[in-house]
Amino acid sequence: MRRPLIPVVGAYVAGIVLKYWIDNPYIFGAAILLIFFIMGVLSKKIGSISIIICIFLFIGAGNLLLKLSYEGQMVPYWDQEAYMIGDVMNVSYRDTTQLTVKLRELNLNGQNIRLSETVLVKLTGETELGKNIVGKRVGIYGTIREPQGPRNPKTFDYKMYLKTRGIYALIYGQVEALEIIGNGETNAILKGANQIKHKMTHVIFSTLEVREGGFLLGLLLGDKDQLEDEIYEDFQALGAAHVLAVSGLHVGILYMVLNYLLQKTSIKIRVYIVLMALWSYTAITGFSPSVLRAVTMATFLTIGPILNRKYDSLSALLAAAFLFLLANPLLITDIGFQLSFVAVLSIILLYQPILKKMVFMPSSLAQLIAVSLAAQLGTWLIVAYHFNVLSIASVFINIPIVMIVGYLVPAGFAMVIIGILSLPIASFIGFVVMIGIRLMLAIIKISASIPFSYVLVSSPSQWLIIAYFIFVGILILNERYMEKWQLHRKKCLYGFLGICMILWIMVNLLPRQMEVIFVDVGQGDCTLIRTPKGKNLLIDGGGNFYQGVDRKEKNIIVPYLLKNGISKIDIIFASHAHNDHVGGLIQVLDKLRVGFVIAGTDVFQTEDWVALEKECKEKNIEIHFLKKGSEIMIEEDVTMKVLHPDEELIQSSRDDVNNNSLVLLMNYKNKKILWTGDIEAEAENVMLHHYPGLDVNVVKVPHHGSVYSSTEQWIQSIKPEISVFQVGRNSFGHPHPKVIERYNEGRSLIFRNDKHGAIRLMLDEEQIEVYTLLP
Repeated sequence: MRRPLIPVVGAYVAGIVLKYWIDNPYIFGAAILLIFFIMGVLSKKIGSISIIICIFLFIGAGNLLLKLSYEGQMVPYWDQEAYMIGDVMNVSYRDTTQLTVKLRELNLNGQNIRLSETVLVKLTGETELGKNIVGKRVGIYGTIREPQGPRNPKTFDYKMYLKTRGIYALIYGQVEALEIIGNGETNAILKGANQIKHKMTHVIFSTLEVREGGFLLGLLLGDKDQLEDEIYEDFQALGAAHVLAVSGLHVGILYMVLNYLLQKTSIKIRVYIVLMALWSYTAITGFSPSVLRAVTMATFLTIGPILNRKYDSLSALLAAAFLFLLANPLLITDIGFQLSFVAVLSIILLYQPILKKMVFMPSSLAQLIAVSLAAQLGTWLIVAYHFNVLSIASVFINIPIVMIVGYLVPAGFAMVIIGILSLPIASFIGFVVMIGIRLMLAIIKISASIPFSYVLVSSPSQWLIIAYFIFVGILILNERYMEKWQLHRKKCLYGFLGICMILWIMVNLLPRQMEVIFVDVGQGDCTLIRTPKGKNLLIDGGGNFYQGVDRKEKNIIVPYLLKNGISKIDIIFASHAHNDHVGGLIQVLDKLRVGFVIAGTDVFQTEDWVALEKECKEKNIEIHFLKKGSEIMIEEDVTMKVLHPDEELIQSSRDDVNNNSLVLLMNYKNKKILWTGDIEAEAENVMLHHYPGLDVNVVKVPHHGSVYSSTEQWIQSIKPEISVFQVGRNSFGHPHPKVIERYNEGRSLIFRNDKHGAIRLMLDEEQIEVYTLLP
């Protein structure tokens, strides 16, 4: 076989992916048996390769399982305070001061514990440590924490992100508690790379203005600490963020420039200089997966002539992927790794077929479009899955952007190298660089303002992504292999599409359960209801991460909805006008399709409610105000009844906004769930008068478990089997211990977002099953 790495790497990667996606051992076993069956059917046509494929499937799955099971050396010390000594390996100041530290010693309760563990230290307070702290030995007094996994389904897994980078614990402390002891025992290569990076950063900001300097730092080194958020978001939305994550484009430009400058030297000298420069660049940029992939492939290309071996780009790519995933199978979860390898694979496989279809264009333009289109065809679903953005114009926007980058990267490096020797001379090059940066930023800004240049999309399913790649694979599979395996392309395509269609029909015909998810939005309320017939209802939306004039800040609920394949909400129920309930709804109205909004009253004109009304007006979304006794037929077997407020609102209570919250009772096949907003004792007493002996299966506990709510009479009247506290870290004392005690006395099962993460209920006519994201 010409390329033996194809089945080996393919099977190894498939084993990792299957094990990562399929946690259930029975389903995983069934998937392996299915692969065995397919291999058995094809065994006569592909011979012993089927055995190799099965072996590497298990090796990939086993390697991932070993890596996932390792939790590091700090597990026994989680949630304890200690004094730690270690060596600083990296530093970031983007949001807070963060130091990546290789711990050497831990002092806990007077006991010195020797260890070797990489941790992330997060410091609060003002600091002027600078980048030159890298390589220093430091002491820090702080609290050891376990990294947090996702608190809502399919959202960002911070724990996995850190584990992929070999970090298994967090240290929280104050800047004042950090002391520099001396020089550390860090690797000489890392220390030298950091010194070079520090000098490069100094030259960049001494030569350029802050905005342009931050951009060039991201372009050359992938360091986004000084990059404005708005700039990065525009690049990301338009599918051009790859230029700010050092990758094959940057390495390729450096490779070509170096070979051009060294073309008159002997091949051995050229190889040594090129490899030394590229691997030094890898160290300076922090050994990111995309740079490692590109430099590894460039290394194979560079040493090929010396070894008298012909370079094969596909084999080089597969070899690099296999080496990296063998060392660290968790890299399969890294977005940079995925985009880098898939983009290059797509260019290798799709560039020539696309170019052949573009004979009507000038050759140079056709080549640029073919490369961009090939990369986009390979990565668009991955980008949609992770970033929920689909850029329609990315193919064309990337052409001028890549051309400008082709000049900016060598000019930027020339400016830095000259600047180390003479800043005044470097400023002349800096002027040209600044013009190039401003031109690029102008192109991105104008493109981002064009209607429909990009659209928000919900994450495609993982199985759709796999099906897409299989479909593309069948389309481009070499005729020689088709003949060798006695396969007919059209029959394979029709057969595969037929199987996909049958599976899609089966999935959609299967009856769905009623699903209720109490989303973890921190200190706030938010519930998503997914009905058996596919309707999506949202009760409140939590608050924003932070306050601001714009009122459209990033929040939790929109990313959660998009990541879970939801781009439309049929009905929004807004309980009352406080930020921790309706603040997040403003972005939902802005970003997603919404049918209409239901509320109890608009008497209380808070800043958040005014913003919500304004958003509804701009999007032509109707707001309906319902009072006690109103009932909505959502669909067959699903009704939503309004129990509060009454026509005559509660006045002069402890908190009138809270006490006039919209209270909803959902009835699904005689299973009752009660949402109470932030009502307090006054509203509870009114409702007890109108609805004595309410008797529900599930209650969303009023006002996050405030001491002013959930009276004994209330709990005795509603008799909830399950009580859900939507609460996060707060300074209000929620939930109050007395309230928890009352629900316990009522023999209600208690679930809390701050303890359990998202709380998911699955309902049918017989039972309610409860699942929590955190154990």
